[in-house]
Amino acid sequence: MSSAAARQTDSTVRLATLLSNLPGAAYRCRNDPEWTMEFLSEGCQQLTGYPASAFLGPNGRSFNSVIHPDDREPIWAGVQAALKNHSHFHLEYRIRTASGEEKRVSERGCGVYSEDGQLEALEGFIEDVTDR
Repeated sequence: MSSAAARQTDSTVRLATLLSNLPGAAYRCRNDPEWTMEFLSEGCQQLTGYPASAFLGPNGRSFNSVIHPDDREPIWAGVQAALKNHSHFHLEYRIRTASGEEKRVSERGCGVYSEDGQLEALEGFIEDVTDR
């Protein structure tokens, strides 16, 4: 392995370790109504009761499926308004975990844009704020 490849691997391992120690889930997803995940940190397990892998890949669970049905439209509208202004979004909403428990979460995120200004993805962080 070249030294550049080794540094990249070390960097990836450090980043994965850092993300796994956060009290929530970091993500990268598509801007679609299902919030199709491209990356989801392992904190997803503690947050939702599902492993991150359950949301990834062509047959992955939609993140929208864990969002409370009454909160889905306001979340979509809030994110789209922020993207229109190229600003960050901060949302609070309810999710239903794998065990059926309802939690209140706080999500902060933003759009990721290409050099020519096209939206490529959303990135952010979701944490449990139920006890607040």
